Amino acid sequence: MQFDIILIGVTFAIGIISIGIAVAIVTNLRRAHGFWQLAVMFFLLGIYATAYALELAATSIDVKILFNHIQYIAIPFMAPFWFLLAVKFGWRDRKPKWWQTTLAVFIPSIVMISVQFSYYTPFDWYYTFAEIMPGSAATLGIDVLVLGKGWMYYVQAVHNLLVLALVGALYMKIALKSTGIKRRQSWILGTFGFAASLFISVTLFSTVTSGLDYVLYAISAISFVILYFMFRYDLFILTPSAHQATFEKALDPILVLDEHYDVISWNAAFDDFGKDVVHFGMPLSASFLPEEFVESVKGKETVPFEHHDKRYIAETFPLSTKHGTLSGYIIRFNDMTSYLERIEKLDYEASHDSLTAVFNRRAFFAATTAYLDDPTHGQGDYSVMMIDIDDFKKVNDTYGHPVGDVVLEDLASIIQSALDENATLARYGGEEFVVFVRDARPEEARVVAERIRVNVEQASFEIGNLSIRITVSVGVKGARVGSGSLKETIKGADEALYISKRSNKNVVTTVL
Repeated sequence: MQFDIILIGVTFAIGIISIGIAVAIVTNLRRAHGFWQLAVMFFLLGIYATAYALELAATSIDVKILFNHIQYIAIPFMAPFWFLLAVKFGWRDRKPKWWQTTLAVFIPSIVMISVQFSYYTPFDWYYTFAEIMPGSAATLGIDVLVLGKGWMYYVQAVHNLLVLALVGALYMKIALKSTGIKRRQSWILGTFGFAASLFISVTLFSTVTSGLDYVLYAISAISFVILYFMFRYDLFILTPSAHQATFEKALDPILVLDEHYDVISWNAAFDDFGKDVVHFGMPLSASFLPEEFVESVKGKETVPFEHHDKRYIAETFPLSTKHGTLSGYIIRFNDMTSYLERIEKLDYEASHDSLTAVFNRRAFFAATTAYLDDPTHGQGDYSVMMIDIDDFKKVNDTYGHPVGDVVLEDLASIIQSALDENATLARYGGEEFVVFVRDARPEEARVVAERIRVNVEQASFEIGNLSIRITVSVGVKGARVGSGSLKETIKGADEALYISKRSNKNVVTTVL
């Protein structure tokens, strides 16, 4: 087996995956909790690993040196960004002071520059010499680059060792001040910080680099462990649990379908529709849901739905895999019962008189104007009645306004009982009522008005120990749709009512 090719492939894969992780973090920074330092760390690791894979694959010393120099664009800065990540992890709103950042990157910057001058110039602070060591069993048959370590190499190694030890100490400090999952994360991350510093310390005990760069693989493993433990709780524990809890505990019924509209799952609230109304694998079309509902769902339409005296708005959401392939659907039945009842109550209160429960003046004009403006009604007949209680002031003065209110309530019921579906009753104001009668000539409306007058005259208004009798006067005016305005017709009916009042009252007057 060609272990050299496998090692180079694995190293190259580490580089590509690391760069991919960096891009993913940057493009999902909110979900990554703003840890941009982690993205930089993985980007640097990607440069390091990719360049090292190319160094291993190269055969000439010049090409190996070139890729080694590329590695050192990243290597010196990995520990400082690990430090910045630890600060961000422990103190989200705290930013390192400028001198701390400068001190953290000063030595790495000098190292990076000195490496670029090594080999190609007499400037040998970092490398004192470079040669190729033939492949052996220890290097899996790969010819590796051997470099003499200059004094700057040890400066960098000590710097990284101290920074990583500081990282470990910071995480331990965070652990002591934290609770719950953050405490456990900090203990683990701190342990790996100290472990990384130990790996770096090994490089201090030799004068040349030799064999494979095992530090890369150790740092890679630690970096992936850091990534896992920083997001393990969110991605693998909390988020799935939160999604499951949100699904199961949702107050609205939810139904999950596959791409063929077969039932896959449902939440506890869906049982409100009845036990065993669906089962796994059941086609939606075979469920208790009506056919028109199923067709609307397939058309991704929002559809109203009523069941068990509850009213729902059903929404359909497609589910896709991470590759964009359709995998199923979610149907959420939004329980709109209370909301619609509140809307209907508000609409009722806005259109009805609070005392008599009949239309108020605004609603009366809205309803009758809509009828008169409808061109399908042509020039049909209609009539308007104005009804007023005779001497109602005496009732209020004698018995009080609360009794007068009860009289008005009962009167509205008497008038309403005398009307059919072609009539619209409203309280016009005070003790005055108005009736709009569709498809009725004046003489036909007069018959209805006379019936109302007689019914009121014969009624006894029983309120507690009181028995009160009243009469009403009525004015009637007829008109044709499209001929004159409604206000003119009402004015004519009011004038007819005035004539009734001026006479003996308790009469119906009709004007043409």
